[in-house]
Amino acid sequence: MLVIAKRVEEAPAVRRRLWLALAAAAALCAAAASAAVLWFTSAPSGALHVVVADVGQGSLVVARTPLGATILIDAGPSETATLRALGRTAPRVQHIALVVATHPDVDHIGGLSAVLRRYKVHELWVSPAVSEQVTDEDVLTLARERGVVVREITEPRVWESPEGVKLTALFPERALASSTPTNTASIVLRLSYGGASFLASGDAPREVEHYLAALYGRRLASDIVLVGHHGSRTSTDEWWLNAAAPRLAVISAGADNPFGHPHPEVLAMLERFAIPWCLTSRDGDIELVSYGAPFLLPRCARSGIGQ
Repeated sequence: MLVIAKRVEEAPAVRRRLWLALAAAAALCAAAASAAVLWFTSAPSGALHVVVADVGQGSLVVARTPLGATILIDAGPSETATLRALGRTAPRVQHIALVVATHPDVDHIGGLSAVLRRYKVHELWVSPAVSEQVTDEDVLTLARERGVVVREITEPRVWESPEGVKLTALFPERALASSTPTNTASIVLRLSYGGASFLASGDAPREVEHYLAALYGRRLASDIVLVGHHGSRTSTDEWWLNAAAPRLAVISAGADNPFGHPHPEVLAMLERFAIPWCLTSRDGDIELVSYGAPFLLPRCARSGIGQ
């Protein structure tokens, strides 16, 4: 009887410990689920926002999906310029779902190490090119040490968010020789959401643009084109503009840069096609917004061609 009584007396305590254990397990599951959500989202806005940031002579594009996932296309020319740009354009972001380094030239990945240290990055797409300008392998080592999924783009690939924002890598679509110039190995991207689309070609030269125009034709058609190679005459000709048929061209280039970007020939080509353009050195950060329809054109596009 004493033994039975003792067991009866201990039963409530056992049940309490069991419930506490179950509650703790539930809390851990909830925290894990919350962390998984935060990994991909923060501050949903209901719209797709794309910002071509003013980072001087370089390139950095931030995209935020309607549910709040963050995509970063290139990481600017330096850690300082990149972190300042992200502080302006994505001040509350802590997690980045996808970073794309279109090619390993310093004006496109100069701030990549800082991004990997400052933010929780889930996935990194890299070009197969090898650059003499940066220690590319050190960046990849840092990414892997921080648990980032690293993918080398050697075939078309699609990243898609739950609400239907798609980022498609169109090029490179095969393995390239190690001697391939970094610009030629640029990852060419098309971002789309409903009727909105944004085409970015890194520093890809005309021969890559011609190849893609012949391969995809009007399937390249996009609201917005980020002009290749900062407006260099080595990119952006009739073939590319005929295929892309953009409503707006955006150029990322620094003021008084030593390369003379954007080159007059490119601006003349845009004017010939009656395509208005915005320039980061003139207009600052350029924000594009879509609620599923074509992007709303920013004020700089309404200032007139070449103005």
